[in-house]
Amino acid sequence: RRVHGEISLTAVRLPRFFISFPTHNNSTARHGLMLRRVLSLLCLAHFAAAIDNCAVTGTCAVNAMQPSAVSDPWVLQPLPYDYDFLEPVIDKETMVLHHDKHHAAYYKNLNDAARDTEMVKMSLLQVVEKALSLPVKVRNNGGGAYNHALWWPTLTSVEKSASTQPYKRLARSLKQSFGSLDSFKQQFSGNATGLFGSGWVWLCVDANTIPEEPATEGGVAEEPSLVIVQTANQDNPLMRGLLGADSRLIPFFGIDVWEHSYYLKYNNRRPEYVEKFWSIVNWDKVSKNYLNAAKGKPIKV
Repeated sequence: RRVHGEISLTAVRLPRFFISFPTHNNSTARHGLMLRRVLSLLCLAHFAAAIDNCAVTGTCAVNAMQPSAVSDPWVLQPLPYDYDFLEPVIDKETMVLHHDKHHAAYYKNLNDAARDTEMVKMSLLQVVEKALSLPVKVRNNGGGAYNHALWWPTLTSVEKSASTQPYKRLARSLKQSFGSLDSFKQQFSGNATGLFGSGWVWLCVDANTIPEEPATEGGVAEEPSLVIVQTANQDNPLMRGLLGADSRLIPFFGIDVWEHSYYLKYNNRRPEYVEKFWSIVNWDKVSKNYLNAAKGKPIKV
């Protein structure tokens, strides 16, 4: 836009708009100023939820959110951090492809498969729990949507991960079930490197072992048992019947070992990816997930 006179302008870029604000009071710039302000507020409101993520990571850059039709019951959310936040363990290019292409495709395919059916009334968690009784396209893409939405917040920067440790209750449960944190990591890594093909490895609470008397953070009550589980493709232990009729496993932490999660940086060196993965675990978030799962409640995303 061409502006005449000696008006100094400050340019502010917002999504899909280029808005110029006058820095001096001048009659030639007053016309339309109110409209520009209204448009600015609308843009800012649209991105307010995404901007709130900076409270979690300390960074205020907003990643792209995939556009979705108003009628879509399940919507991809932005990453809770910048694309390069997990470097050098997971590179920016991998994160862009993983979130904006692969994760976005699971949501799109799930919405397409469920459109005009009663399934649209379900939450994503309900879709996963009932997946084995639903069409295979819903099972695969519903699992992919949920698994990644659960996973992203459990990762953080190398610097933050180094400053976090499992909360007391989770640490006690890991010791109770695996002997020590290091022993757990060794067993979990073995499952991740040994899983044939594509899939996930999960750390789960066995809800069948939740004590009647709930433990407290400072108490000494027994914790529920923890179990490490492998699932193929985008399956999840929450899928009823997947691991047996009596299974009540609640996953609260995992690792994605599909090649698209690591191949650009590590090629076929999955063990290296798994080894370095431990340096970006957000133990604060994992511990909070555990406290929820230990109550018998699946993690909502």
